[in-house]
Amino acid sequence: MKTKSSSQNSIACVIAGIIGSIVFLRIGKRFLAGYVPFTILIGIAVIYLLAALVYILIWNRKAKQPGFNSSSTLAFWQGSIRYFLALDLCMFAFQKIFHLQFSIPMGVLDNPFNSLSGEQMVWAFFGRFYAFTLIIAGLQIGGSILLLFRRTRLFGVIILLPVLFNILLLDYFYDLGTVVNGYITLLTLAALYLLLLDYDRLVQFFFIEKSKLPSFKFKNSWLKNALRLSVLFIPLLLIAIYQFPQYYPEINGKYEVKSFTVNRHAHDLSTGRDSVLTNVFIDKTDFVMEYNNYQRRLIGEFNYNKAAKQITVVWHYPETEHDTIVAQITNGKNDAEKIISGRMGIQAILIDMVKAR
Repeated sequence: MKTKSSSQNSIACVIAGIIGSIVFLRIGKRFLAGYVPFTILIGIAVIYLLAALVYILIWNRKAKQPGFNSSSTLAFWQGSIRYFLALDLCMFAFQKIFHLQFSIPMGVLDNPFNSLSGEQMVWAFFGRFYAFTLIIAGLQIGGSILLLFRRTRLFGVIILLPVLFNILLLDYFYDLGTVVNGYITLLTLAALYLLLLDYDRLVQFFFIEKSKLPSFKFKNSWLKNALRLSVLFIPLLLIAIYQFPQYYPEINGKYEVKSFTVNRHAHDLSTGRDSVLTNVFIDKTDFVMEYNNYQRRLIGEFNYNKAAKQITVVWHYPETEHDTIVAQITNGKNDAEKIISGRMGIQAILIDMVKAR
């Protein structure tokens, strides 16, 4: 028992020290650095962390003395974890409410999608509707308040943990940086620690205690289990018979046009005019010709005869474009260079292009 109690005390102190110091440092750097030198803020954070770690030794020594209330001390450090976690999430929430998060300059929003960084894409998506931002902030504030009360602590963790896990996935997959990823990982682990404090209650509630809801009795258990499995097999069966778009890796990609000839007349690509073809996109479903601007595009569906290397493109945007392309796609000097030669409507076209990197 003493070993288990000692490990519980140490874990609580370590987590409280780490979470408290990084929350203080993050808030201090963002809001106090203009008033207090950052080195002092770092010093305060380090002192708090060291104090929590040193207290482990003091605590273990005092725990051996008669009359020492170890449970009360454990509750203090666990309460510190809850407080700093709630404080930080409330800070994030109010930053969202007052447009300090999910706010992207209009000039950036007009840039091509593939030019945005991972953080800009996330902020542009979540900041598109202010009401959605308020809902996220409301969940963070509501869960944080519930976290501070003993009776509602578990409910608060259950609300906050999915929010934190979602942020964790976004930060990692959209590559918001090592520091940000490490920070949200620590917050998520702290919330998970608070959840596991009620491990026995959760197991009892979810797996042992019987539900009081009415149940339908199947005469055949095989039929009951088959019906359950059908939620997996029916979607898989429907997807198996679905006609997927064909993927042709030999032509798939974004291409920069090197030369464009119409009826043996070469277009000058250096003029910057809107009538100049600059990029060609070929993916699973669409064939796109871009004329010097992403707002000037012809978009169509295509069929590709792999054996004959022939492509047929029927435009669906804009609706006024009806000149179907029937042409061959062949390699140029290497696999990255492609040549499209054929007809677009009644015009003979020749496009020499190279895959963009």
